[in-house]
Amino acid sequence: MESQGVGGALISLVANLMPEARALLSIVCYLLGGVLFLAALLRLMRSGEEGLRGPSGYGTAATFLAAIVFLTFPQWLDAWGETLFGAVPKGAGASLAYAGGERSGDYERVLWAVLKIVEAVGVLAFLKSWFVLRDAADERNGATLGKAFAHMIGGVCGWHIIWVIDRVQNTLGIAPFNISEGNWT
Repeated sequence: MESQGVGGALISLVANLMPEARALLSIVCYLLGGVLFLAALLRLMRSGEEGLRGPSGYGTAATFLAAIVFLTFPQWLDAWGETLFGAVPKGAGASLAYAGGERSGDYERVLWAVLKIVEAVGVLAFLKSWFVLRDAADERNGATLGKAFAHMIGGVCGWHIIWVIDRVQNTLGIAPFNISEGNWT
């Protein structure tokens, strides 16, 4: 039974685009990792030729690190999630409710779609953090380590939004109803 209206359109959009978006993200990460690796090698060659006037060693190291992260994505994101939230078993869930009273299957499906969008935004914030970290190492564009790590932590929390909700609710003792990481496609 398909839901109608904006909620149904959102559910269909997310269900149809998620597998392709993940595949595209993997391809983009591999390409960016390769480009960053080549950029780091060029920086290394330039610093060897130009000496102290060349690029800083911190920026070159940050570029190599960013290349490694992009080439081994999403293992890094999962490792950060386990570091922040501990090992969460597959199928873990969180409780979430609204003040409207009775909930339906369509409500849970729309909430699933919204949480998947939050996860996608979290991934993009995590990936951006490595560019901010590289800029901070080169002291460019007003980037700082604090901004880089804020993007990292925010991105990891966005990617693992269900874990975040679960941890907050367990800490505060809130449990109206369960939302699992089920696949609603």
